[in-house]
Amino acid sequence: MAEHYFKSIGIVSAGFFYKDIHDFIVHERHNDYTYEGTEWHKFERPINGGDVSLWGLEFSAQRQLDFLPGFLKRLGLYTNYTYTHSAITNFNIEDREDENLSMPGSPEHTLNASISYETSKFTGRLSFNYASSFMDEFDDEAFKDIYYDEVTYLDLNLSYAFHKNYMVYTDFNNLLNQPLRYFQGKSNRTYQMEYYGTTAKIGLKLNF
Repeated sequence: MAEHYFKSIGIVSAGFFYKDIHDFIVHERHNDYTYEGTEWHKFERPINGGDVSLWGLEFSAQRQLDFLPGFLKRLGLYTNYTYTHSAITNFNIEDREDENLSMPGSPEHTLNASISYETSKFTGRLSFNYASSFMDEFDDEAFKDIYYDEVTYLDLNLSYAFHKNYMVYTDFNNLLNQPLRYFQGKSNRTYQMEYYGTTAKIGLKLNF
C-alpha cells in the first residue's frame, strides 16, 4: 500500500492485495438424494468447495476542497475503487472441476464515492455505491448457477445542529429505487427481483 497525505485534510492511496484460500465452504443441496443408504427428499450439508487464489487492486482519494474560494471550500470529496479477481481450483462439484469460476460473493468491481458539504451547524452528504454482479450459488451445471446482479445506490444524508445539544437529521436511502435482483446463468434470465423503493427517515438527536 502506498499513501500520500496532503498538507491540509486529504489523502490518496493505492494498493495491491493477494489471498490464497484453501477449502472454502459451500452448502450442497439435493432433492431425492440417497446418502449412506438413506433416501432424503431434501438433503443439505456444508462441504469444502475447493481452493481460491484471489488478488486485487485498490485506489482511494479523499480531499477537503479548502483551496477553493468562498463557500466552495467547505466541499469534500471521497472515492474508493477496488478491482478483485478470483479463480477456483480443485472445485468439488462433479463435472465442473475444469471450469473457470470465481469465488462466491466476490464482485469484480466495487466503487464508492461521496460529496459532502460542512459548516459549523450543517452537514450534507450525497453517497454513490456500485458493485458488479457476482456468483451467489453454484449448481451442477452453469445454466442453473445463480448470480447477484449489479447494484447502484444513491443516498442523501442531511443534518443541522440548531443548538449545541440538539440536532435534527434526515436520511434518504435508495434514491434510484435499485431492486434486489438475482439472475440464472445469464443476466437476461431473471431468477428473483424485489423492489423496496426509496426510504426516508427524520429524527432529533439530543446530546447532554
